[in-house]
Amino acid sequence: MRCQLSRAVVHYESIGEGRPIVILHALAFDLRSMKAWLEPLFERQPGWRRIYVDIPGMGQSPAESWMKSSDDLLEVMLDFVETIVPDQSYTLAGMSYGSLLARGLLHHHRDRVNGILLIAPPLNQREGERNLPDIIVLERDEGLLAELSEEPRGSFETLAVWHNRENWEKFEREIWPGREQCDRQFLSGTFRERRYPLSTDIDHPERPFVIPTLILTGKQDAICGYQDSWQTLMGLFPRATFAVLDGTGHLLPMEQPKMFQALALDWLERVDKQ
Repeated sequence: MRCQLSRAVVHYESIGEGRPIVILHALAFDLRSMKAWLEPLFERQPGWRRIYVDIPGMGQSPAESWMKSSDDLLEVMLDFVETIVPDQSYTLAGMSYGSLLARGLLHHHRDRVNGILLIAPPLNQREGERNLPDIIVLERDEGLLAELSEEPRGSFETLAVWHNRENWEKFEREIWPGREQCDRQFLSGTFRERRYPLSTDIDHPERPFVIPTLILTGKQDAICGYQDSWQTLMGLFPRATFAVLDGTGHLLPMEQPKMFQALALDWLERVDKQ
């Protein structure tokens, strides 16, 4: 679907009927990754309208010349929400960079958001300021890696900690198409130079957010880590379940699907009870 906004066009997919949940993917991914990981949840938890969004510069949402920062992308997401779910309560889910934008939406829509899922979330900080674990590979299939061309292999090795065929097939189906399609000139330009933080200090709000929350991190996540999230986000979300899953890096829903599904389903049930 195509949503024409005042200053941008946003591609999205809306599935099902019921309570709206706006779902934002990671940087240089597209909405198909979040669909692959979240749709199985809603087979067991009906009554939700899932709104999967392609963030500008990724998927089928073009980056416009005026977009230079995360503040600009948040402006687009705010306009999108006001257009698609005007004056309604809604739920948020975001992965990695998508979780940063989700927290920006929460900052502006504190009284409308009734639950939030944060997967591998970064804090509102520059990349070099993150407290990260050492890079660890838990399995490495050299024969498989030798079959891959340089660019997808590099992305796979950077993001995954299980370098095996099962993981690669998921990566190739759920993640690589989005990375191949994204606007690399946009992502590597001024936007990249500003290192992604929002100008609003979302890490220090005036008061906590008392809504059902799930914060999922990977013990081997050398991109966003887990310690910073524990130290900061737990104080901001008194009703949060916080999990650090061993055996996964940044691609937690893909590498630990059973744990992800169980914890995310519990979170949906908590939101439903509100």
